[in-house]
Amino acid sequence: MAEESGQEKTEEPTPKRLKDAKEKGDIARSKELATTVSLLAAAFGALMLGDTAATVMMDMMSYNFALDRQAAFDPNLMFQHLGHSLKEGMMSVALFF
Repeated sequence: MAEESGQEKTEEPTPKRLKDAKEKGDIARSKELATTVSLLAAAFGALMLGDTAATVMMDMMSYNFALDRQAAFDPNLMFQHLGHSLKEGMMSVALFF
């Protein structure tokens, strides 16, 4: 009756009902399980690869801030510099995939 009216059940399920539900695959499962596992995997990956990614990004910033005057005014050298920076940036992000 509680199932039909949407009311909360007041009695515990019988062992037979529990057994039937288990056989049908109706078991209690946390809705946040997948989210929690994904979050833990991302945190683990950040712990393992974070130092390497930070080092790559620091090297990339040092390279970009040490631009000489000739490269700043030569379009060909600027495109080479941009290409190198994009490649290094992609490589630092690729560590996480």
